[in-house]
Amino acid sequence: MSVFHFRGELAERQPDGARYRFQTDYVSEPSRMGTFSLSVLTWAWTVEQSADSRCYSDGTSRDHHCVSALVHKIRKAYATDGLPDVVFHIA
Repeated sequence: MSVFHFRGELAERQPDGARYRFQTDYVSEPSRMGTFSLSVLTWAWTVEQSADSRCYSDGTSRDHHCVSALVHKIRKAYATDGLPDVVFHIA
């Protein structure tokens, strides 16, 4: 069983979205950091700089798995409080 320690930190607010720095494993590999941008209009996101180009054994990109989970958390927070400064996903 895997344990995921994802973290995102708001780097820049934009008129229709934001840019976040993210870590695919802030516990074991805190130096691995990337960036992604997202639109709050469509909730589409793009990894701009990879934090971890490896894939899991099933072929899923670690970057995309991490960012997808973080965007889900950001979207939930945005509905009530706006863009969060920091977001975590631990599973």
